[in-house]
Amino acid sequence: MIISEEQSFNDANKRLLEIKEQNKYNVINSLSTITASDIKIKEHTDNILKIAKDRIKLQSCDFCGAIQIVDDGCLLRCYRYNFPLPVFNCSCEKSKEEYKLKLIELEKQDKAIRLENFKNEIISRLPKKFKYCSFENYNGFENIINELKDLSKTDSGLFLIGSVGTGKTHLSISFIKKCLSYNYQKGLKKSFMFGDLQFIIDSYFEDKSNFDFAKNVEILLIDDLGTEQLKDWGYSKLYELINYRYNEELQTVINSNLTIVELQSKIGDRTISRIIEMTKKIEVKGEDYRIKKRLK
Repeated sequence: MIISEEQSFNDANKRLLEIKEQNKYNVINSLSTITASDIKIKEHTDNILKIAKDRIKLQSCDFCGAIQIVDDGCLLRCYRYNFPLPVFNCSCEKSKEEYKLKLIELEKQDKAIRLENFKNEIISRLPKKFKYCSFENYNGFENIINELKDLSKTDSGLFLIGSVGTGKTHLSISFIKKCLSYNYQKGLKKSFMFGDLQFIIDSYFEDKSNFDFAKNVEILLIDDLGTEQLKDWGYSKLYELINYRYNEELQTVINSNLTIVELQSKIGDRTISRIIEMTKKIEVKGEDYRIKKRLK
């Protein structure tokens, strides 16, 4: 801790007075006055203070011209130890108004930075091919995009079905990004998982944490449901996963190339029944976008 000469002088004087009070019934002349060395320190401090007042440029108000007021201790710290001057906020009305506007702008900037960081966090959890999927860079089905944008303002699940190559994964990820963004703006930072169902169930006995996270995550995306090769116990685990999320009313997004009837025969009546009830089903029709793009 750095102590200035002035503070040292004042502390010494205070201590002498305390000692004098403690010994008021004794005659101790050597302690009754400030010593010559103390006076020299005080004179030295006064000289430094004069220099500091000449050299340190105090801030002034841009509106009323008022000069910043600081105490001598602050000036000494600024001059001797290169301490910064305190922030100057003038008390005039224009300065107060300007200060409020600056705070609002800083809050906006901070909010934008935090939102950008959150978006980057979401992107980091997605497969490389789908990191930058959005409604803006999806080609076609304008009516579906508008429906999904409206749905993303709710906590509803989503079930996209349709033929191969119609962009269901692209739409699913775009939908989830919108959901996360709306919730974030309301002060809710929801957890999200792009679920590889085959891996989650295959690794169940080795690492149950993946399965537990998929059960409890606030928004889960199951991509290409029905393409996985599961045994009977695997389909029972899929039912456990869906049933848990159904009971806890957790938002689930699913897409599949199979029809409802085909999925029903593959994953079972109970599982498909819950999926239909806990999601909004939207059919995506059209040509295979990937083949169409390659043939151009």
